[in-house]
Amino acid sequence: MDLKWLEDFLSLVNTRNFSEAAAERFISQPAFSRRIKSLEQWLNVPLVDRSTYPPQLTAEGEKFRAFAEETVRFLYETRADLQGKNKTDTPTMSFALQTTLATHFFPAWLKRIEGSVGRVSLRVVSGPVLDCTQMLLSGAADFMIIYWHPGATVQLDPAVYHSRVVGHDRFLPVAATDAKGQPIFRLPGGPQERLPFLAYTPDAQLSRVTGSILRRQGAAAFLEPVCVNSMALILKAMAMAGHGVAWLPRACIEEELAAKTLAVAGGRIWHSALEIRLFQPIAATGETSRRIWAATEDDVAIEGPEELA
Repeated sequence: MDLKWLEDFLSLVNTRNFSEAAAERFISQPAFSRRIKSLEQWLNVPLVDRSTYPPQLTAEGEKFRAFAEETVRFLYETRADLQGKNKTDTPTMSFALQTTLATHFFPAWLKRIEGSVGRVSLRVVSGPVLDCTQMLLSGAADFMIIYWHPGATVQLDPAVYHSRVVGHDRFLPVAATDAKGQPIFRLPGGPQERLPFLAYTPDAQLSRVTGSILRRQGAAAFLEPVCVNSMALILKAMAMAGHGVAWLPRACIEEELAAKTLAVAGGRIWHSALEIRLFQPIAATGETSRRIWAATEDDVAIEGPEELA
């Protein structure tokens, strides 16, 4: 038995896609498939039904899932104990966050939490949703904070992990502005004037949110992809330089909207609400971890005035 086999299996459980899971684990798909097969051979039972798409867990796979999650979490916690992480009076809490939330949401949110629980020793790691989820599954993170949208859900067992809404954001199409402060590109464009589109990579969570908006509009949007990247902050920089239209969380463009260096490139029909969710293992045992969860409250969305195109 190899620890990375368990981590591979949990990655596949989360993505339900061999290619995405292999990319998340930084190995080729054939090598990833061989490691899953090795785990099945070691257990002498099939864990994954490969005849379906997306692949589904077998009955044995569902039973093994809880064991794998608990084993990986226990091993990481034990390593932390042996290294002395949990022997101080102020345990270090590990947070895994999407990069945009780490810079534009987390500092103010943490300040409110520390008003209730006192100063918290932190380890903050930011990255894509898949990386954050893997950290939570492996026990390397005590909490995860990510954007949540019905069109881009994160599959976590509600019997093992609970979550609550701790904030709200809005996903907006934006473009650089002209001398009058108006967007240089405006949705929906047209057949003869396709708008340059700054898109997320297909594996990025916000790509799926963008896709749900565009599917809702059918063929009404005329877009020509000119740049693809997984990070909102990179697409923001490209949009500010005038390279095209990008969908971005409002939290990361408030200053630019106020300064009129970026402008909303389409009305509310092109927008989407985003929840900000905090995740934690239900079985978390640390006192500080429990106090942080107890200090949070479910956030209630307050819709602002309609965005004007």
